Amino acid sequence: MVAGVQNGKWTATELLEAFIRSTRRAQRRTNCVTEVAFDSALQRAAELDAEFEQTGKLSGALHGVPFSLKDCYHLEGTHLTIGFSSWLKNGRSTESAAIVRLAEAHGAVCFVQTNVPQTMIAIDSRNPLFGQTGNPWQPQHVAGGSSGGEAALLAADGSAFGIGSDIGGSLRIPAHFCGIYSLKPSSGRYPNAGNAKYNEGFHSIHVVTGPMTRSLADLELLHRLNMETLHPTEESATLSLRETQLQYGAESLVPAPLRPLWLDALGAAEKRGRPLRFGYFLTDGLSRTSPACIRAVLAAKTALERKHGKHVEFVELQASEVRGAHAMRLFLSIVGCDRFHSSRKHIAPDAVDPAMKLAFLLPSLPSLIRKLFVFIVRYIIRDRAFAYVVERAFKKTAGGLIDAQAENDDFVEHWNVHVWQRHRLDGIVCPVFALPAPLHHGTDEISGAVAPTALFNLLDNPAVTLPVLRVDAQLDAASNSKPSPYWQQANFKDTSKLLAYRMYGSGSPIYSATRMAGLPVGVQVVTQRYEEEKALGLARLLDEALGERGFGPGAFSRAQQAKLQA
Repeated sequence: MVAGVQNGKWTATELLEAFIRSTRRAQRRTNCVTEVAFDSALQRAAELDAEFEQTGKLSGALHGVPFSLKDCYHLEGTHLTIGFSSWLKNGRSTESAAIVRLAEAHGAVCFVQTNVPQTMIAIDSRNPLFGQTGNPWQPQHVAGGSSGGEAALLAADGSAFGIGSDIGGSLRIPAHFCGIYSLKPSSGRYPNAGNAKYNEGFHSIHVVTGPMTRSLADLELLHRLNMETLHPTEESATLSLRETQLQYGAESLVPAPLRPLWLDALGAAEKRGRPLRFGYFLTDGLSRTSPACIRAVLAAKTALERKHGKHVEFVELQASEVRGAHAMRLFLSIVGCDRFHSSRKHIAPDAVDPAMKLAFLLPSLPSLIRKLFVFIVRYIIRDRAFAYVVERAFKKTAGGLIDAQAENDDFVEHWNVHVWQRHRLDGIVCPVFALPAPLHHGTDEISGAVAPTALFNLLDNPAVTLPVLRVDAQLDAASNSKPSPYWQQANFKDTSKLLAYRMYGSGSPIYSATRMAGLPVGVQVVTQRYEEEKALGLARLLDEALGERGFGPGAFSRAQQAKLQA
């Protein structure tokens, strides 16, 4: 795009106008947009064109590139609501978020904001103010949450890149559902200043800001530009590190500048003298992973082994090492420590969205009823995994929250010692979610299935999500009555019966390979804390090994055109 501006093929204004048209098409199909800033964006694009015509120089590496923004970040001149009608009275934002100003510093133009779920802690994107966002590939299916509007818009070719956030999977699950790319960084590498203040005071699990794109090359470019801006070299810096960071929200970011060596992961491994070593798992130990999502992990493993042979090694991680049920127990114990009061207080006068009712109910149950519920689940239904997860989901005293945080410290230590160090891993390839994108309201009862993503928020590990394949009606068929051959490759012995029943065994199971046929399926590539460059480098190896598979810039538009011509 930038090369086209530089070579005179189009102007920044023409580029923006093309994306505005595409955004309108995406909005009609998916209802992904909450606020438009077309006028101010067109004005900025005209300024960029005038500047380029006068000087012949680009304003930066993103000169004229249109981008979108999750509706939880301030954008000057627009409303920030995160789906709360009560927030409309707050007026328009007077200053853009730090991450917006970072992109604008390189010449990018923000022109639209996108939909989120009520309270931003659901795996769907629906709220009473803006309604339901659909998946562009099949609009009756969800786009994911909480950055679902971003994922839908990007997958529909409505934006060049986007900005989202993540506290339990909000960048990764929508990317998996919609077939795009995302980077969830460790806390402190990207600025959060200008993010909505609706859950003030909660710092036990960090919300992180991250980019969402249609290609891995774009994801790598954005990360490189952000790190080079936030951590300028002594030779290029006119301001100190602290002065630079003060420009972007007065946050004290971690002193972790770009590590370009690991963006070429194979070269870095050769330089150190040993192969790249991947862990992988097919189940987190809580949810029964669908055949489609198992197949994606195995396809990723096979592609890397075929392409790179002796230069890569794989070790399977057991559910007892991953400890997904324990991760969800900790996650719910911490995020629900105030019975979600800090989130719920903003909802009135709106109705509580169905996706939030179960999450709000469990911590609010009286002690006796909660204990009875856990007893029934554990000893009558005999679902020890689900009982273990929910028995700590209640309001905490200050001491109780400290205890939960101490447990999380122990969990981080377990992973560092018994997973990362024991197996000498460079990265992990694993599912993003147990299922591809369900139908609307299909995620309302299975929020506990976010263990594969929430796990890495507890650990503060960076993760790249990328698309691998699409659901196949024959290969991926499965139900409790007709098990899939792929299920024989994973140990589901101690997983939740209730989650499995809802996903595969009820009268209207959420998972249906026939209904989901053609939907994207992705994987996570995870590395240790602050190793974003390694995550990107490993993901690039995988992306290249998988080859062309119908994703990336223009893929959706080409698919739609092919349907019209058929």
